[in-house]
Amino acid sequence: MKSIPELETQVLTYLEKCLNPMLVYHTPNHTKWVAQEVLKICSYERVDELTTRLIYIAALCHDAGYVEKLDNNEPYGAQYAEKLMLENGFDNEDIEFVKKLILESDPYVRCTSKESEILSDADLGYLGTSEFLEGSHKLYLEYINFGRISGDESEWLQKQIEFLHFHEYYTLFSKKYRLPVKERNLMKLQNRFEKLR
Repeated sequence: MKSIPELETQVLTYLEKCLNPMLVYHTPNHTKWVAQEVLKICSYERVDELTTRLIYIAALCHDAGYVEKLDNNEPYGAQYAEKLMLENGFDNEDIEFVKKLILESDPYVRCTSKESEILSDADLGYLGTSEFLEGSHKLYLEYINFGRISGDESEWLQKQIEFLHFHEYYTLFSKKYRLPVKERNLMKLQNRFEKLR
């Protein structure tokens, strides 16, 4: 069985090689950021080492489905995680656990466990950081690249405002450290949107 750093290298190498370069937000760097956020949350929430390891693997694989498909790509990410874990001697119970976390990483799918909530909060942790505006801009460019929006900034801002209103954090860590900044970021978006109207 490979160590976590070896698994991380394997996944990131795969993503660097196979992801469409027009994906300017969903990149290996985003994956690394989410995986590190998982470690922060797990430490704060006192999650045991084995569970932390499995959530970390889910974080590494959660966007691997973008290699295959833009929308509803979580099943492909789960398949990639299953293949990776089978090759590395993980048991079926751990594999199914990781796959479920990835399937529930879609922000519109309800989390059914604390571990799913951790991955969800990590994936969208950037909403509550000073990196939000940069991340939002990258996602905006990615949407334009794939024709998902027209390129009208006010349309994008409205989508972002609606999403930030809809989104909620689950973990104590994210409620304490990410939610206050997310609320400030939402105000920045609203102010920008008002100026464009």
